[in-house]
Amino acid sequence: MKIGIFSDVHGHLDELHMTLKLFESLKVDTLVCCGDLVDKGNYSNEVVDEFIQREIPCVQGNHDKKAQFTWLSHAEPLKPTAIEYLSNLPQSLDYEWEGKTVHVCHANPWHDASYYLYPDCPTFLFDEVLKTVTVDLVIMGHTHHPMRVD
Repeated sequence: MKIGIFSDVHGHLDELHMTLKLFESLKVDTLVCCGDLVDKGNYSNEVVDEFIQREIPCVQGNHDKKAQFTWLSHAEPLKPTAIEYLSNLPQSLDYEWEGKTVHVCHANPWHDASYYLYPDCPTFLFDEVLKTVTVDLVIMGHTHHPMRVD
């Protein structure tokens, strides 16, 4: 099974299309997004439309949550359908893939977007993550830094 994991699209439609094209060329079976579909780029409405059309599983990021309550500062206001979609995104998703339990969230399993977990954080913080959710693998976005912590 090939799983395409991505995050923090931030209203960048061209980059989303490039990412999806890459996953298609790699013959990815399943997609999952770790949130932050909107804000910063100029195409937040179009990005949300793409997620709705393709039925891509996604968790709610901090920018997605913020968009429910404010006008985006970097682009046009979101359409009501986009706001509804973003407000209904789950805080986390849980999967079992090839016998491994997986927890997908945006910033951390505590859903506290003010806290960033970077690759160089003390290891005890990652231990706390695994105490919060008892799974084999935790997948997060938010930092815009790729990382793997074993």
